[in-house]
Amino acid sequence: MAELTLEQRVQRIEDAEEIRRLRYLYCEYGNLYDAEHFAALFAPGAIWDGGDAFGRQEGLEQIEQMVRDAGERIRFSAHYITNELIDVDGDSASGRWWLIMPCILDGESTWLFATYDDEYVRLDGRWLIKKIVLDVKNFSPHDKGWAESAKGWVDDHWKGP
Repeated sequence: MAELTLEQRVQRIEDAEEIRRLRYLYCEYGNLYDAEHFAALFAPGAIWDGGDAFGRQEGLEQIEQMVRDAGERIRFSAHYITNELIDVDGDSASGRWWLIMPCILDGESTWLFATYDDEYVRLDGRWLIKKIVLDVKNFSPHDKGWAESAKGWVDDHWKGP
Protein backbone atom coordinates (compact mmCIF):
# COMPACT_ATOMS: atom_id res chain seq x y z
CA MET A 1 0.00 0.00 0.00
CA ALA A 2 1.36 3.41 -0.97
CA GLU A 3 2.15 5.87 1.79
CA LEU A 4 -0.25 8.80 2.02
CA THR A 5 0.95 12.24 1.08
CA LEU A 6 0.93 15.02 3.65
CA GLU A 7 -2.08 16.55 1.91
CA GLN A 8 -3.98 13.24 2.09
CA ARG A 9 -3.12 12.82 5.76
CA VAL A 10 -4.29 16.36 6.58
CA GLN A 11 -7.52 15.73 4.64
CA ARG A 12 -8.21 12.60 6.72
CA ILE A 13 -7.71 14.59 9.92
CA GLU A 14 -10.04 17.34 8.68
CA ASP A 15 -12.62 14.75 7.62
CA ALA A 16 -12.50 13.06 11.03
CA GLU A 17 -12.96 16.44 12.73
CA GLU A 18 -15.99 17.21 10.55
CA ILE A 19 -17.47 13.81 11.41
CA ARG A 20 -16.86 14.43 15.13
CA ARG A 21 -18.71 17.75 14.84
CA LEU A 22 -21.53 16.03 12.95
CA ARG A 23 -21.82 13.50 15.77
CA TYR A 24 -21.72 16.20 18.45
CA LEU A 25 -24.50 18.08 16.65
CA TYR A 26 -26.50 14.84 16.53
CA CYS A 27 -26.22 14.63 20.33
CA GLU A 28 -27.03 18.31 20.83
CA TYR A 29 -30.11 18.28 18.59
CA GLY A 30 -31.21 14.98 20.14
CA ASN A 31 -30.93 16.45 23.64
CA LEU A 32 -33.01 19.44 22.52
CA TYR A 33 -35.53 17.31 20.55
CA ASP A 34 -34.84 19.61 17.59
CA ALA A 35 -36.26 17.29 14.94
CA GLU A 36 -35.69 19.55 11.94
CA HIS A 37 -31.99 20.19 12.60
CA PHE A 38 -31.48 16.57 13.70
CA ALA A 39 -32.87 15.18 10.42
CA ALA A 40 -30.76 17.65 8.41
CA LEU A 41 -27.66 15.76 9.60
CA PHE A 42 -28.70 12.71 7.57
CA ALA A 43 -28.27 11.86 3.89
CA PRO A 44 -31.37 11.23 1.76
CA GLY A 45 -32.50 7.63 2.23
CA ALA A 46 -30.64 7.34 5.55
CA ILE A 47 -31.41 4.61 8.07
CA TRP A 48 -31.60 4.98 11.86
CA ASP A 49 -31.87 1.52 13.42
CA GLY A 50 -32.45 1.37 17.17
CA GLY A 51 -33.32 -2.34 17.20
CA ASP A 52 -35.96 -3.70 19.53
CA ALA A 53 -35.53 -0.80 21.96
CA PHE A 54 -36.28 2.07 19.57
CA GLY A 55 -37.23 0.65 16.18
CA ARG A 56 -35.99 1.32 12.67
CA GLN A 57 -36.54 4.54 10.72
CA GLU A 58 -35.89 4.88 6.99
CA GLY A 59 -35.66 8.24 5.27
CA LEU A 60 -35.54 11.80 6.54
CA GLU A 61 -39.27 12.09 7.28
CA GLN A 62 -39.31 9.02 9.53
CA ILE A 63 -36.12 10.11 11.30
CA GLU A 64 -37.55 13.59 11.91
CA GLN A 65 -40.81 12.11 13.24
CA MET A 66 -38.86 9.77 15.53
CA VAL A 67 -37.28 12.77 17.26
CA ARG A 68 -40.65 14.50 17.57
CA ASP A 69 -42.13 11.35 19.13
CA ALA A 70 -39.14 10.67 21.43
CA GLY A 71 -40.19 13.43 23.80
CA GLU A 72 -43.30 11.43 24.71
CA ARG A 73 -41.21 8.60 26.15
CA ILE A 74 -37.90 10.29 26.99
CA ARG A 75 -38.57 13.56 28.81
CA PHE A 76 -34.89 14.42 29.32
CA SER A 77 -31.68 13.08 27.80
CA ALA A 78 -27.99 13.94 27.85
CA HIS A 79 -26.11 12.05 25.14
CA TYR A 80 -22.49 11.47 26.17
CA ILE A 81 -20.48 9.75 23.45
CA THR A 82 -17.01 8.39 23.94
CA ASN A 83 -14.42 5.86 22.72
CA GLU A 84 -14.78 7.03 19.14
CA LEU A 85 -13.30 5.10 16.25
CA ILE A 86 -13.49 6.91 12.91
CA ASP A 87 -12.23 5.44 9.64
CA VAL A 88 -12.28 7.65 6.55
CA ASP A 89 -12.06 6.25 3.03
CA GLY A 90 -12.48 9.02 0.45
CA ASP A 91 -16.09 10.20 0.46
CA SER A 92 -17.29 7.50 2.86
CA ALA A 93 -16.46 6.78 6.46
CA SER A 94 -17.48 4.63 9.38
CA GLY A 95 -17.60 5.36 13.07
CA ARG A 96 -18.17 3.55 16.33
CA TRP A 97 -19.05 5.34 19.56
CA TRP A 98 -20.11 4.33 23.04
CA LEU A 99 -23.17 6.12 24.41
CA ILE A 100 -23.74 6.78 28.10
CA MET A 101 -27.04 8.60 28.48
CA PRO A 102 -28.76 9.65 31.67
CA CYS A 103 -32.40 10.23 30.85
CA ILE A 104 -35.94 10.21 32.14
CA LEU A 105 -37.45 7.21 30.39
CA ASP A 106 -41.15 6.53 30.91
CA GLY A 107 -41.04 8.77 34.01
CA GLU A 108 -38.06 7.02 35.63
CA SER A 109 -34.48 8.29 36.02
CA THR A 110 -32.53 5.85 33.87
CA TRP A 111 -29.06 5.18 32.51
CA LEU A 112 -28.79 3.96 28.93
CA PHE A 113 -25.60 2.25 27.78
CA ALA A 114 -25.22 1.50 24.07
CA THR A 115 -22.95 1.60 21.05
CA TYR A 116 -23.46 3.45 17.79
CA ASP A 117 -22.12 1.92 14.58
CA ASP A 118 -22.33 4.58 11.89
CA GLU A 119 -21.81 5.00 8.18
CA TYR A 120 -21.15 8.47 6.77
CA VAL A 121 -21.08 9.88 3.26
CA ARG A 122 -19.76 13.15 1.88
CA LEU A 123 -22.31 14.77 -0.44
CA ASP A 124 -21.62 18.10 -2.10
CA GLY A 125 -18.62 18.60 0.18
CA ARG A 126 -20.58 17.99 3.41
CA TRP A 127 -20.41 14.93 5.67
CA LEU A 128 -23.80 13.40 6.46
CA ILE A 129 -25.00 10.33 8.33
CA LYS A 130 -25.93 7.49 5.98
CA LYS A 131 -26.78 4.84 8.58
CA ILE A 132 -26.82 4.49 12.35
CA VAL A 133 -27.21 1.23 14.23
CA LEU A 134 -27.81 1.76 17.95
CA ASP A 135 -27.11 -1.39 19.96
CA VAL A 136 -28.56 -0.98 23.44
CA LYS A 137 -26.48 -2.87 26.00
CA ASN A 138 -28.46 -1.93 29.07
CA PHE A 139 -31.17 0.24 30.57
CA SER A 140 -30.53 0.75 34.30
CA PRO A 141 -32.79 2.53 36.76
CA HIS A 142 -30.69 5.26 38.40
CA ASP A 143 -31.74 4.42 41.96
CA LYS A 144 -30.78 0.73 41.56
CA GLY A 145 -27.52 1.18 39.67
CA TRP A 146 -26.43 -0.99 36.78
CA ALA A 147 -24.68 -3.90 38.50
CA GLU A 148 -27.69 -6.20 38.47
CA SER A 149 -29.41 -5.03 35.28
CA ALA A 150 -26.18 -5.26 33.25
CA LYS A 151 -25.26 -8.71 34.57
CA GLY A 152 -26.36 -10.67 31.48
CA TRP A 153 -24.50 -8.42 29.06
CA VAL A 154 -21.38 -8.36 31.25
CA ASP A 155 -21.40 -12.15 31.63
CA ASP A 156 -21.61 -12.54 27.85
CA HIS A 157 -18.91 -9.97 26.97
CA TRP A 158 -16.47 -9.45 29.85
CA LYS A 159 -13.04 -10.84 29.05
CA GLY A 160 -11.28 -9.55 32.18
CA PRO A 161 -9.53 -11.47 34.95
